Order: sequence, then structure tokens, then C-alpha cells
Amino acid sequence: MGPSVPCVSRSSDDIPSSRTWRRDTTPVMTTSKPVRDSGRPLEALIDIAALRRNYDILNARGGSAVCVAVVKSDGYGHGLQGVVEALPAARQFALATANELDRLRPETLSGRSVLILEGLFDLGEPERVSRLGFAVEWVIHSHWQLDMLESADMRSTVPIRVWVKINTGMNRLGFKPADILPVFRRLGQLKSSVLLLGIASHLACADTPEAVLNRQQFDCFDQTYDRLVRAGLDRICEEGRLRRSLLNSAGLLQFPERAHDQVRPGIAMYGALDSTLHQAHGLTPVMTLQTKLIAIQHVRAGDRVGYGGDYVATSDQCIGIVAAGYGDGYPRQVSTRGEVGGQPPYVLVDGEPCALVGRCSMDMLTVDLGSSATCRFSAGDHVELWGQRLPVDLVASWASTISYHLLTGVTQRVPRRYIDHIHKVNQGADEC
Repeated sequence: MGPSVPCVSRSSDDIPSSRTWRRDTTPVMTTSKPVRDSGRPLEALIDIAALRRNYDILNARGGSAVCVAVVKSDGYGHGLQGVVEALPAARQFALATANELDRLRPETLSGRSVLILEGLFDLGEPERVSRLGFAVEWVIHSHWQLDMLESADMRSTVPIRVWVKINTGMNRLGFKPADILPVFRRLGQLKSSVLLLGIASHLACADTPEAVLNRQQFDCFDQTYDRLVRAGLDRICEEGRLRRSLLNSAGLLQFPERAHDQVRPGIAMYGALDSTLHQAHGLTPVMTLQTKLIAIQHVRAGDRVGYGGDYVATSDQCIGIVAAGYGDGYPRQVSTRGEVGGQPPYVLVDGEPCALVGRCSMDMLTVDLGSSATCRFSAGDHVELWGQRLPVDLVASWASTISYHLLTGVTQRVPRRYIDHIHKVNQGADEC
């Protein structure tokens, strides 16, 4: 059951005929001041002030290291072009593949570069992205990519800037440490077409600082670096310097002394790694997924709600219909799990927690607005699905997943709206 609060009783079809509406302070709905010009109220608000502030915090934590803004998977669901435009202080960005560059306008990256984390997939990629006007660095992680670079030697008209990834224990991508000396020597033979920059790896357990694997990966990375330097292979790198890149978001927050030459924060930049950890470092959520109530149903004890009639009302109550569903990226499993840790999953309606009831459908959620006798809510009321006041990592925990999954899963039919400061927009629910 949701909160029991004073209400103005309203009919189940109490929604204005206009496509835009707001909730007034009187018991009567009014359309005198439209909220937005489009129809469906669901949107992802992107707080670019929070994004910039988060980046600045992470950049400072890395000290002199280059802070690469990771914007893969459409800027973690925040919109790639919008995120890049919002970060003029970032000198380098990271994507998973070169194909993601097709979503960016080259002039946006004038004077800045992009790191491609999965590296080359075909020989034509470096020249293609160069013709488009992008300055790109490539991570190579496998022998087949090295073979491809060798086959391209003397035929490439674009110097290929390369980082070498080492498998230090995550066992996902990277050369084995035992292979690193011959790999570097082979790359050294390609100096006419390849510019070697440094070594990189990725931490598997950085969000658990006490994990034994962290120390094992640190030691492996350090030992590999030392072996390369002792062999004189640092001298074949750009400016005779072997750069190092190891830390992701959690790594940067937990182990800033390991920043080396380059850090690669992703989820922390969007304020969605872990709410407790973020608050300790002053990071704030960037995305607020918000919508409105579009109808209210008054049900009696014994009435069923939603597909399958899974939810059975235990008393006379109001059921709010929320304009959002799994077709928008809201996780369906949240509505089917029941209580999690003694607490039912909920959304915020006008700032009040209201429990989800019934199944999440493709376009709608149903929530418990409390007793019909005391319900104060009405159609058009603001609903926060996650964001500033309801952390996305909490919602993700209800779905037995992670915040990355939810953010990158917000579908393309949900418009992204970029604002200077989300708190200014959300000063009142009827201003959203």
C-alpha cells in the first residue's frame, strides 16, 4: 500500500482533454498553463551542470593524468552528441567502437581526440575516421589485430596511434603478460605506420577495494611495465615515453594513487555508480527519468489490476496510471518481484513514495496512491522513476541488475532534454 495522505476525491477519467496539462492547487484540473509542447510526458532530463561538475571532480582526483570521458553506448544512455557538447573541458573521449563516431558531428571534437576501446575491426577504419575529421587512438588487445596492423604496414597513409591492452587478470581482453615483449617488438617494426602510445588494462573488482584481485592486477600491471622499460621498449613509444592507463570509475574513486598517465571514468561521470560512494565524493545523478500520472482508477477491495490480474486490492484504493513502461526501458522485473529487503519497489509521485502494483506493461506502470477516502493525487501529477531523489542504482537493485543496464536501456522513444540545472526545473512538481 502507498502512503495514506489527504486527498481530493476525483473520478477515474479525470484527465484533461488537452494534450498538455498541469496540476493546480485547487481541486479542479486546468490547462491554462501548459507544461510542455509535446504529447506524452515521459522524458529523460539530463543535468549538464551536474555532468560538468562530476567530470571536474573526477578530473581533479586523477591529478595530472589525462581524464578520458567515457561516452560509449550513446553516452551511457544520456545521448552521445549532447554529452560531448556539454563537456568542453574534456580533451579526450572513449567509445567502444569506431562505428559510434557516426553519431557525432566532427566539429564537436575539434582539437580533441577519441579512444576506441575495442580497437580496429578492419583495415579501412583509420582512414575512414580520419577523412571524417576525427583524431582517433586505438586499443589493440589481440594477436589478430596485430596481424592486421602488420598487413597494413607501408600501405597506411594515416599514422595509427595505438595503446596495447594487457590481460592482468580480468580475462576479458588483452595480451598475456608473457607475450608483451614480442608484441612490442613486432609493433616496433611498424614505426612507419604505427605510433605506439602505452599500455592499458582494466580492473575487475575496483568497486570492492578489499578484493585480492585488485592487488594481483596492480602487481601484474607494474611488473609488465617494468619489464618493458628494462628491455628498452619504452623508447619506441611516442616521445620515448611509455604511458599507462588502468583506472575506471571505481578505480579512480578508490585508488587515485594509481592514476598514472590516463584515467577512464564512465559511470561515475553520470553519478550512477553507487549512491553512497558518489555522495562521499560529491558526485550527483545526471539523468532524471520523469513522467506523469495520466489516469487514476478507483478500485474496490477484491478488484484486480493489470495484466493477469496479479494484484488484488485489499481495500478501496486509488491506482495511479503512470506513462512509462518496459518499452521505454523501465525494467519489467521490478513490478513482478514483490518486496525487496522488506520494501516494495516504488516511484515518487509529487515527491511521495508510491509502491508499484500489478505488472509493468509496455507503455504503463500502475502504482498504489493509497485509500480512496484520502487520496490527494490527480492526473497530471509529476512522477520520478529514478534520478535526483530516487537513485537509479536502487531501482536497479530491485531488478537484480546494475545502473549501467537501466541507463543504457532507456529507449530512443524517450526524448532527452538537456538543462543547466535539474533542481531549478524540479523546484515544484507542477513546473516539470
